[in-house]
Amino acid sequence: MDRLRLFIMVGVLFMLPVKLWSQSNPEEENGGKWRPIQVSFFYPLCTNGFEASSCANNLSISFIEGRSRSVNGLALAGCVNTVKADSRGLLVSGILNAVHGTMSGVQLAGLVNIAGTASRGIQLAGLVNVARDFSGLQLAGLVNVAHTVRGVQLAGLINVADSSDFPIGFINLIKNGEMGIAVSYNELGTTMLTFQSGGRYTYGIVGIGYNHYLRGQQPFIAGGGIGARINCTNWLRLSCELTSTNLLPAKASLDRLMVANFSLFPAFRLLPHLELFGGPRLSYASANHDCRNVLPSYSLWRRLGPSRIQQLHLGFQAGVQYII
Repeated sequence: MDRLRLFIMVGVLFMLPVKLWSQSNPEEENGGKWRPIQVSFFYPLCTNGFEASSCANNLSISFIEGRSRSVNGLALAGCVNTVKADSRGLLVSGILNAVHGTMSGVQLAGLVNIAGTASRGIQLAGLVNVARDFSGLQLAGLVNVAHTVRGVQLAGLINVADSSDFPIGFINLIKNGEMGIAVSYNELGTTMLTFQSGGRYTYGIVGIGYNHYLRGQQPFIAGGGIGARINCTNWLRLSCELTSTNLLPAKASLDRLMVANFSLFPAFRLLPHLELFGGPRLSYASANHDCRNVLPSYSLWRRLGPSRIQQLHLGFQAGVQYII
């Protein structure tokens, strides 16, 4: 009990001079009160008290939660930063940064970033970024969500937007973008069914396949990757893809067969919703001896181990895509 009282007294003494100094600056900014510095444990235990949501700050330091009307500078929070209007500068929090107005600068959060209309800069979150109209870079461990994006969306799993030219993720749900279902065949004897989704220039790839050389073994394969395309004419475009495939189930197949590919091929639009594609690819394959019959006999480089074969070879990929 004595330690708790001592902690509270130290906190009050620490915040008192900042409170008195900030009150000596009655200047108002955008209709709100201006407080250059705010120190907070959590609302309303802070130097701005119950007025925190109506105060503009240049520096906000919060051990748990910090609230401001606007930030023009730096806001640090152990858990949550909440800005009721606009933010210009750097926001860093362990869990959440939420800006209800315009964000201009950088949001760095352990879990979630939220920004309002006409925001620009960088959103970096461990899980999710959310914005309305955003210009810059959205980088999230799982999901990016926005209305209009002028820049790049990079997510570990899904990008969602009404308009985004450069989404980079396995699944990209872009309202004004493109989605398609493709069937392809390659030099390893694998037929793949893939779902491709993205914007005008970049797209994601996820799929499942069957290898006819592995009959009698586990023949099913899962794959994913990213691609980029250059639109040459209404009927021709050039696609570049980085993909990886592995046998299923994944845990049991990591030591059996893994293939990483770099593909470059033209795609020809035969009908409004039908596209034919095909071209060369450079493949790195790692397989145990049970799967050695899948690998082609020719190679650019090969290493034979006691239980594994690794090689680099040139191959091909060809198929057809139905554009949804």
